[in-house]
Amino acid sequence: MALVSFTTLAYLRIAFFTLVSYYLIFDPKTVFDYDGVIVLSSAMKLPLLLVNEDSPIYGTIGVVLFMSIVSDLVPLLEDNRQYYEAVLPTKLLIFFCLASYSYLGSYVYLCNSIVFCYTFVEIWFSILMFSSLKDESQSILKEKLVERNEKLEKFNNGELSETEFQEFKKELENDEYNKIMQEFKN
Repeated sequence: MALVSFTTLAYLRIAFFTLVSYYLIFDPKTVFDYDGVIVLSSAMKLPLLLVNEDSPIYGTIGVVLFMSIVSDLVPLLEDNRQYYEAVLPTKLLIFFCLASYSYLGSYVYLCNSIVFCYTFVEIWFSILMFSSLKDESQSILKEKLVERNEKLEKFNNGELSETEFQEFKKELENDEYNKIMQEFKN
């Protein structure tokens, strides 16, 4: 079992990037001059970006970042784990490629301290969330399998009530039907 649940990690990511987008909109110098950004970019020998306080681009980037956070918040509030199971591997691939290009490339608009730090943090959160999500999914499947086996044993021993017996019998028939239909498709 994971140390931190998937939901907690997702909310932490949302809170962190909401804070970053807030600072990008109202005080971009805080983001660009943050010690973690400077240390990471210095260690990777990436060019540091200087802040032009009058540039409106930082606010635009902050709004776009905030809207991407909102798009991840809605599936989280609806407990749509399938969304995250589909999106996280794709995000990881894209962010790994972008981080690699940011580190190895020479195009200064993408190969700089901010882009690399952003992709680094996204990769870190995505790996933690993906790992936690897979652990939780496996434990849920194990619980369902144990519960089903217990019910099957009770079914075979005749220990279920009449309604439970009929419901489980229909469930078994549906499973058998789906299995046969799956074999026809293959």
